[in-house]
Amino acid sequence: MRVAIPTRGERISPVFDSAASSFGRLRGGEGVFQGRCPLPADSLAGRVTRLRELGVTALICGGISRILRQMIEADGIHVYPWTAGPVDEILEAYRQGRLPKRDG
Repeated sequence: MRVAIPTRGERISPVFDSAASSFGRLRGGEGVFQGRCPLPADSLAGRVTRLRELGVTALICGGISRILRQMIEADGIHVYPWTAGPVDEILEAYRQGRLPKRDG
């Protein structure tokens, strides 16, 4: 399992479509924030491709446009949008199965 989280400092970035290029990853269910990876800023399709290249199975993010969410989900990646807060708290909630998958 690999989870991607766009970050701004120690918090989840407010909008994925224009998020800074760093990501945290959760591997094998461990609540560990690890690594950073650049994201292409020039296209939505490029962002989806990058997530696929990284082997991401879930994206936890703040706001996200409908089209980008649909593109990501069509690629088989679960999206947990409209999430805010400190990254380590959100990772722990996800690891414990307490992070709801919201619509819209």
